[in-house]
Amino acid sequence: MLIPFDVTHLEGFTPRKEESGMFKTFGDISERIETLAQSGEAFSFIKNNKLIAFGGVYEMWKGNAEVWMIPSPDFSKYQLEACKHLRGLFQKWYGQFRRVQTTSLHNNLHHRFMTFLGLEREGILRKFGPEGEDFALYSKVGS
Repeated sequence: MLIPFDVTHLEGFTPRKEESGMFKTFGDISERIETLAQSGEAFSFIKNNKLIAFGGVYEMWKGNAEVWMIPSPDFSKYQLEACKHLRGLFQKWYGQFRRVQTTSLHNNLHHRFMTFLGLEREGILRKFGPEGEDFALYSKVGS
């Protein structure tokens, strides 16, 4: 179930291996995540009283928004249900902003997920990640 994000949801949260570099780089990121969440709309995907993923969107400037999400290792168990909810959220955001964008690790898993959500890859950001990983920039541009 998708519910509004609250920083208390982070208690005991462990990110997937793919996203763990950010946690290593920033240490306790709860303050950073709370700032992101307060900058726009944020959600938590909870299943069986466990945080499976959290994320949100914030407007960078009028009409342009950045989307973010951090999944747990259990995300793959609930990905079909989560993706249905997320696709609905993304459709709403596509209607609110002329451009919605995000970055993600540059790999096939993330590419399939981003294209499922309706985003198109714009380019590769070399050595962009916290541990020097390549990332990809994705966006959906409205008319």
